Amino acid sequence: MKLRKEQPQQKQKKNAPSARGPESAGWHQMNRKQRREMARKIQAEDLSLEVVHPHAAGIDIGNESHYVAVPSTRDEQPVRRFGCTTAELKAMAAWLKQCGIRTVALQSTGVYWIPVYDILEAVGSEVYLVNARQRQDLVQSAVRHIQRMQKALTQMNIQLANVLSDISGKSGQAIIHAILQGERDPYELAALCNNNVKASEEEIARSLEGNWVENPAYSCRVTPV
Repeated sequence: MKLRKEQPQQKQKKNAPSARGPESAGWHQMNRKQRREMARKIQAEDLSLEVVHPHAAGIDIGNESHYVAVPSTRDEQPVRRFGCTTAELKAMAAWLKQCGIRTVALQSTGVYWIPVYDILEAVGSEVYLVNARQRQDLVQSAVRHIQRMQKALTQMNIQLANVLSDISGKSGQAIIHAILQGERDPYELAALCNNNVKASEEEIARSLEGNWVENPAYSCRVTPV
């Protein structure tokens, strides 16, 4: 299993229900259905991930056994179950070494992780103790930052969400980064969109004819985690 940093997802199809459209400038402005749709979309989206630790494994810690996962290319059986005895933990460490694993993430459960941590650290593995709630915290933080970017764009009458249902996708982020670099020509900005964007370049350009104000534009620097 590779430890990775989450990157923004590609845009949705045009006219699909938008969790981050113009109606979602703020969480409190949404109705219950819109809030539920935004949460569902972010939880279910197939995120594009950047590899941070290519030689990594993950361990789900339990009181009777531990489940260990390595990249599928490292072993014919990339997910294995090990018991909690010292002998079995040493066998786990030996298997991880055999698979070329250098970094291991442990789910923090009670105190059951401590013997695993000690044995892995003793054989030279780089061990990370992670909180199982961290992803949910990051998702919630991402929603807040996306709303902040959308609000800044709306203040300048940049109607990007009318042509891109997801401003945190690749096309949206390319346009926002160009705006932060000082680009104001709507056609130059529109040209940064991917070919799979349904809206025409003319439509995108019209949505980018805004009232450029420095302070709201600067607020767009806050990007999703």
